[in-house]
Amino acid sequence: QVSLSPSPSSHKDAGKDSITKEKLHRMKKEMNALMHSKEQAKQKLDRSEKECDSLMGINIRLQQQSAEKDDMNAKSLSTILHLRQLSEQLEQEKIMLERKLKSAEQLAVMARLAAKAKDKVEKEAMQEKENAEKEGIQLKSDLEDLVKQNDEIEGELNLAKSQIQKAREDAESLKERCDDLVSSLTAREKEIKKMSEDLIVAKKEAVEAKQKAVTAEAEASGSTGNFNSEFTAEQLTIQVNQLKSRLACPVCNTRDKKVIINRCRHMFCRHCVELNLGSRNRKCPSCGIRFDRKDVEDVWF
Repeated sequence: QVSLSPSPSSHKDAGKDSITKEKLHRMKKEMNALMHSKEQAKQKLDRSEKECDSLMGINIRLQQQSAEKDDMNAKSLSTILHLRQLSEQLEQEKIMLERKLKSAEQLAVMARLAAKAKDKVEKEAMQEKENAEKEGIQLKSDLEDLVKQNDEIEGELNLAKSQIQKAREDAESLKERCDDLVSSLTAREKEIKKMSEDLIVAKKEAVEAKQKAVTAEAEASGSTGNFNSEFTAEQLTIQVNQLKSRLACPVCNTRDKKVIINRCRHMFCRHCVELNLGSRNRKCPSCGIRFDRKDVEDVWF
């Protein structure tokens, strides 16, 4: 019998084949591992690219957000500056309003003082009016007395005229009738001359009485002084002129005082005050203090 046991060389070849197969198997495994790692590396690379793209997008968004934040910061800064300006303007307006409030309070105080002064002036004017009415009544009674005296003087004057006329007639008849009574006639003529002089004096007294009556009427209408029957006509005329000058407007000196400026209590005629108001020269002609139309009021004497 032939032995079928393998030969040593066959065993050796078989061993080599097994080793080669194992190497191939290991190499396949390594190749598979490499391929798998390659796939993983490729996937990681894809993921890295995606992450890079995502980071780029995030970076772009962050840059946009940063630009928007810069814009917002700039807008906020401009808004803050605008608010600061508004705050300063409001502070200035507040200061102006406080000043106006103080001015209004001062005006209110001045208005109250002016109202008190006005009440006082009205009371004084009423008192003066009552006194003037009383004085007017007294002057009227004095005037009536003067009129009576004037009537008596005129009666005496008429009587003197009739007597003079009668004396002249008697003198003429005596002259025609008797030349021998020249001396007595001359004496009578002297008497007549004296009576004429007395008549002239009586006429002057009548004129003075009339002037006194006119002066009394003028003082009864506006004078505040006491009437004295012993004043001469010239003195009464001077007094009346002085009283008229006190009632006359100090600007034009022709019209009477009709309005008063409450700020300074000076009085003028309405025409002169209206000229000042119309020409925007709203200053008192006497003291120069400024006034407005609401400060002008009527006044009566």
